[in-house]
Amino acid sequence: MKKIFIQTVLIGSISIMSCDIFDFNEPDPNPNLSEDAILNSANSMAGWVLGVQRQFIEVHNGYVVMSSLMTDNYDFQGAQVNSALNMPEAQPSFIEMYEMLQPLHQLREQAKYGIETVSQRDENSTAD
Repeated sequence: MKKIFIQTVLIGSISIMSCDIFDFNEPDPNPNLSEDAILNSANSMAGWVLGVQRQFIEVHNGYVVMSSLMTDNYDFQGAQVNSALNMPEAQPSFIEMYEMLQPLHQLREQAKYGIETVSQRDENSTAD
């Protein structure tokens, strides 16, 4: 019985490894999605502004959700939120605070990159 089980596992693993399900090679990069191709396209700043606006909405939504959780009378015992947020006293060491600040910093970096790089490469962008 043990011999049959080992043979079955061995044959099964060989048959799975022989197919292309586990192809660990890097995919070929799409030349249309390179940084130069996007920055040299027409109106690249307009697309960048739309992306930053979408990121701003997602960041704002995270702050609205967390602030509403902190200010209601819900008890967080056994929930996926830090139970220290039962008292609305947000400490920087809370993982929820880090999860709120990280997208905010990413938004800042995206805006900075848009101003410094994308606007310089787009001839249709203005100082507005």
